[in-house]
Amino acid sequence: MTRSLLVFTCSTLLLACGGDDDGGATADAAAADAASSGGTPDATAAPPDATPAMMVTCEAGNPCDCPPGETCTIDCPGGGCDPTCAEGATCTIDCTAGDCNPVCAEDTTCTIDCAGGGCDPTCQEGSNCTVNCPDGECQTHCLDATCTQNCAGGNCAFECTGTSTCTDHCTSECQMTCEATVTSCDSTCATNCNCDGAGCP
Repeated sequence: MTRSLLVFTCSTLLLACGGDDDGGATADAAAADAASSGGTPDATAAPPDATPAMMVTCEAGNPCDCPPGETCTIDCPGGGCDPTCAEGATCTIDCTAGDCNPVCAEDTTCTIDCAGGGCDPTCQEGSNCTVNCPDGECQTHCLDATCTQNCAGGNCAFECTGTSTCTDHCTSECQMTCEATVTSCDSTCATNCNCDGAGCP
């Protein structure tokens, strides 16, 4: 009888005290795991690397495109290429030997380096184009776009239509055409340049 009473008393005390120590430790560990699973990311973690530009190599007479929305470096070492920077893309176009006819579609950003001269770029609506023509004889067509032509070699042409914003930097013998509707036409031609149209400065 005495032994049964002692067992009952010990059992009652354990229940009143919340069980043994191991049970409490297990509950604490479970709570810690739950808290850690909903934690915040490490604020010091390095951001992911930027996506590298897509490399596109062109040859005369072959299609040569930068896909829509991509960032591309387009290289035409032999000249005479017809690259297209598709809608929303960002393109650096290098036409080392010249005589390229790049098209920068709507809402693109294009930098066109025409080292050999004689390039004929077209910049469509909403695009932003910079044309560098150190050997001259380039013809830039700016159609409802924002365009800058740097014609160090001279003898370039610059067509500005729609609501374009055009800036022409030319050493000499350049021809600019500016429609009445353009936002602005600006020329810093050094000598013997001409501008036709109601939008001329």
